[in-house]
Amino acid sequence: MSVKQKLLGAFFIAVLAAVLLGLSSLVTTQYLGDLTVRMFDRPLMAINFSRSAQTVFATMERVDREARGSDAASATLAFEEIERLGRIFEEDLAVAERRSSGPQIGMLVKDIREEVSRWRGDAVASLKSPSDAHDATALAIRRELETLTQIAAEEGFLFRRNAATVIEQTRLWTIAFIVFVLIVCAMVAVWLARDIALPVDLMARSMTRLAGGEREVAVPFLKRGDEIGNMAKSLGVFKTAMFDVEEARARAEAATRAKSEFLAMMSHEVRTPMNGVLGMARLLLETRLNETQRNYARILIESASSLLTVLNDILDFSKLEAGKLDFAHADFDLRRLVESVVSLMEPRAAEKKIEIAAFFDPVVPRYLKGDSDRLRQVLLNLTGNAVKFTDQGRVSIGVEGQGGSGGGVRLRFVVKDTGLGIAKEAQAKLFSGFTQADSSISRRFGGTGLGLAISRKIVDLMGGEMGLDSELGSGSTFWFGVTLPIGTPPRVGPTPAPVRLRPLRILLAEDNLVNQKVVLGHMVPAGHTVDVVPNGRAAIEALRERTYDVVLMDMHMPEMDGTEATRMIRTFGGDHANVPIVAVTAGAMADEIRRCLDSGMNDYVVKPIHPGALTAALARVLGESAAAPPAEESLVDRLLSSADILDDTVIGLLESQLGADVVQSLVMDYLDAADRVIAEIDHARRAGDAEAWGRAAHSLKSVAGGLGLARVFQSTLAIEDACQAGDLDRAGIQTQALLVALSEGRAQLLERHPARTGSEPEN
Repeated sequence: MSVKQKLLGAFFIAVLAAVLLGLSSLVTTQYLGDLTVRMFDRPLMAINFSRSAQTVFATMERVDREARGSDAASATLAFEEIERLGRIFEEDLAVAERRSSGPQIGMLVKDIREEVSRWRGDAVASLKSPSDAHDATALAIRRELETLTQIAAEEGFLFRRNAATVIEQTRLWTIAFIVFVLIVCAMVAVWLARDIALPVDLMARSMTRLAGGEREVAVPFLKRGDEIGNMAKSLGVFKTAMFDVEEARARAEAATRAKSEFLAMMSHEVRTPMNGVLGMARLLLETRLNETQRNYARILIESASSLLTVLNDILDFSKLEAGKLDFAHADFDLRRLVESVVSLMEPRAAEKKIEIAAFFDPVVPRYLKGDSDRLRQVLLNLTGNAVKFTDQGRVSIGVEGQGGSGGGVRLRFVVKDTGLGIAKEAQAKLFSGFTQADSSISRRFGGTGLGLAISRKIVDLMGGEMGLDSELGSGSTFWFGVTLPIGTPPRVGPTPAPVRLRPLRILLAEDNLVNQKVVLGHMVPAGHTVDVVPNGRAAIEALRERTYDVVLMDMHMPEMDGTEATRMIRTFGGDHANVPIVAVTAGAMADEIRRCLDSGMNDYVVKPIHPGALTAALARVLGESAAAPPAEESLVDRLLSSADILDDTVIGLLESQLGADVVQSLVMDYLDAADRVIAEIDHARRAGDAEAWGRAAHSLKSVAGGLGLARVFQSTLAIEDACQAGDLDRAGIQTQALLVALSEGRAQLLERHPARTGSEPEN
């Protein structure tokens, strides 16, 4: 029965109880009123008319006595009065007889009538000659009337006693009926309270506790089939949804906390080989090479630099998304900045035989204050795109002044080209990350689609705005406006000499062979002596045996990492504890840098190592300078937010970095690893081993993420989170989702990179 039906039934019972109580009151009142009427109509009337008969007869006697011995006229009047009173007397007797309830009054009334009739007959004679017999008859009549009154009174007493009994019974029955109705109503009320009010109160308390954040709240009444059961089921859904939201928030917070670590790891993994490529290429250019070899080396450096640009774009985008991009505030030469952008773009423009030039509004100040590097980055992005998408014609950079106040000037930068142009429907999404106006453009021209998104965010953070005007086939005009303070022209003075370091004894703690060779290639030709150890523990032993001017300490090494080794070194006694330590890290995140400095390191350089940056860091720790470069950040948020099975941007970036052949080999390795991991997960699942289950998922996560398998990445991350929380049921559900994602991802990977069967496929 539903709650609605129960409430309607209770309402009907309440109405029925009220009606019954009203009817009982009505019946009781009517019955008692009738009883009162009968009491007045019978015994009281009998008594009253009996007494009235007594009074009338007494009046008749008085008239009779007064008329005795009077003249004839008076006697006649007296006789007429007696006759009139006699008729009244007869009526009173008749009423007393009718209102009586027993036979005694009837018999007595009959005798009284006879006696009064005889007395009245004697009254005429007694008027002339009174007699004792006449008076005796009157006396007898008076006695009989008194008896009549007494009998009527006794009947009235009996009637009253019986009426009192009836009234008491009526009262008791009425009370019993009311009590019965009240008991029924109370039972209904208790039933309603237990069946409806109490459950609703418990539900409300459960909802309040859930809303307050309590997790261990049991949802009652789930098995009921009425509205309260439906409410309980809805509350259960709400509880599950709330926990899911909390878990999602916890995962998001965990992802946010892990983002810095992930970006540091990705930076380390990418910058380490980049360090080898750029470092060895620079060293190669310093050797004797023929012109062809020198061209190859230059191309190698250019390619590595382009790859580093892509990496920096990704890290910049991540920092912008996290709101952690720092802005400098220093004087700079605006004309030189714009001209440097033109100079950088001129070789690419010359290759395509297009013209590139810059134009300045005469009212624009030359020296401004702000972040010249970020401004150059925006102009390079816009100008690079203009050159990329222009096959003939020209590209121009214009700087216009739009007034200003308070020591600042409003500038409008305009980059105009005569290239492809952009369709109206594509312009709205152009400033989104990883977005091209046309998907075919990325295949034809390459690129990640990050440049415009980064530029837009930088301009927004500088308090400006960016837009474009374009039509398909008619070229594009990108513009942005910012307000910058007017700067101070530089003072003319002697050019500072480059930093020159005395020959140093350097201890390098680095486990990667390529990185070892890069540092040696930079330091040894500069006259420094470098001892190399493979981990932090070996660095400690080396410091115990020798004295070094400085230690270059890698962060991630086997056996003992750089931070732990540094902490132990700082506990030494003597000069060994104070040796300057420079962190050599591929993790450019703020948290990573903070861990370096908190552990006791003096400075840091970021991989890939630039000779100037390394020399500057050594100079700082030796007392020449204390400046430090900004930190950097990576692509987990891309994989977490992607709805694709295979994210084209991520795998495309991998292909551009490593080449299709290497990626094809990675795909084969991944497929083999995936089969092994699924077997490990299945074994851990059967054994109920959450730690092994999560560890197996973790081992697949980074490989899948690197290949762009977004759904596999998301599922493995969810499994890892569930196993860490000890929620094996949720881990099982996510494992089923992982199997589906693996199957779909395998198909798309093999479609993009089919397995080779002994011969190279035709292009």
